[in-house]
This record gives sequence, structure tokens and C-alpha cells, in this order.
Amino acid sequence: MPRRSVLFSPGDRPELLRKAPGAGADVLVFDLEDAVSPDRKAEARETVAAVLSDPDFDPDAEVAVRVNPGDAGRDDIDAVCAAHPPDALVVPKAASADDVTSVADAAREVGADCPVIAIVESAAGVLA
Repeated sequence: MPRRSVLFSPGDRPELLRKAPGAGADVLVFDLEDAVSPDRKAEARETVAAVLSDPDFDPDAEVAVRVNPGDAGRDDIDAVCAAHPPDALVVPKAASADDVTSVADAAREVGADCPVIAIVESAAGVLA
């Protein structure tokens, strides 16, 4: 399926996650990064994992999860990918190949072998 349109939904808003497939986007991105305040990260991880694991949640779109870079991303991956891996993981602010491979490696460690989409947001990231 082509990725013509992408809809980002905050991971701590279950009503938006469940409503997202109705928007008609090609890719739904459940956001655990900037869209969620630090004090709600754990709740957002649980919410995204619950929606992905729900047998009644059957979107006609690719579902990706935007994870935090670094150690916080590992917590995201452990919580979300162990139960029901998304179709892809999104790494924002990718500044090097290590940012992407660390996410892919962490996902494989919990049994998820899904593609990693890097979002390059800086000149340094482009150069790396």
C-alpha cells in the first residue's frame, strides 16, 4: 500500500486511536513521543498496546508507532511490541544510523521484526 497520507494520534488518547481508521489515511501513527507529556508516557504505552492487541481493532491501514529515541524508546518497544507488534516503528529526530538500528535491534529482542521508518529532522541527520 502506498504511503500517501499519514495520520498521527497521541498514544494517551484511546478514543482518537480507535477513531483513526475512519479518517481514511494510508498510515496511522500512534505517537508515544512528543504528542505525549512525560508524566503520561506509561499510560500511553499501555493504551497503545491495548488498542493494538484488541481483536476488534482491524484498521484498513498500516499502523506504526512513533517511539522515543534512546532508553525511553526501549520502554516504548518493550511495552508495545511484545504483545502485538505494529506494522512499523517510527524513529523521530534520527541523527545517525545507530538511532535506527538500535530501535530495530530492540524490537527484534522482543520478537518483533517490523520495519523502522526514520524521520530525519536536522541537517546533521541528513549528513549522517
